[in-house]
Amino acid sequence: MIIELQNVSKIYNKDKLNAVHALTGIDLKIQKGDFCAIMGASGSGKSTLLNIIGCLDKPTTGTSMVIGVNTSRATDKSLARLRNTKIGFVLQDFGLIEERTVYDNVCTPLYFSKVKYATYSKLVQEALEKVGIVSLSKRPVRELSGGQKQRVAIARALVCDPEIILADEPTGALDTDNSNMIMDIFSELNQAGKTLLIVTHDPQVAARCQKTYKLSDGQFII
Repeated sequence: MIIELQNVSKIYNKDKLNAVHALTGIDLKIQKGDFCAIMGASGSGKSTLLNIIGCLDKPTTGTSMVIGVNTSRATDKSLARLRNTKIGFVLQDFGLIEERTVYDNVCTPLYFSKVKYATYSKLVQEALEKVGIVSLSKRPVRELSGGQKQRVAIARALVCDPEIILADEPTGALDTDNSNMIMDIFSELNQAGKTLLIVTHDPQVAARCQKTYKLSDGQFII
């Protein structure tokens, strides 16, 4: 399994009157090459679950294994290294630096890697080719459409050649045509061997995935 959660729970403000049980008893197994959707209403625990899988947070109880690493017990340094080298993130609001060029934005993860500077240009070029926007390399992000910005965000997620891509509502800010285009890109990446996990509230997006898990009040439902 590339991702395996066993009895994972997440409690914010534990042992306090305002404690919030964001996740309770989550079991999840995702194999390498899976293409999965996680659905649920706002507040159901989707983003919390994605943060744990993405090594941005740790469970309060239970075990989280990501690419063979027990992230429940790993140090912050090892989690940062895992995030940078093995996991690519795509966000609903793109998370780009608007005043910088497409090239600069895609290049950002490389600054925190051990990749040699001499290879940066080649890696950025390859990432932009995968999402079909090589011609936009020198354009400031602020000049791009929403669909183009999301393709930049995907290229940035790909530049370190991660094994897993985590996308949090990646089509939430896009119209239908651009949503379909982004899902086409994700499908191509999955066919090329990437493992994808997409958080979405859109049934049409979930329908493009191979498996769908539904969350309600921090628990999976059938």
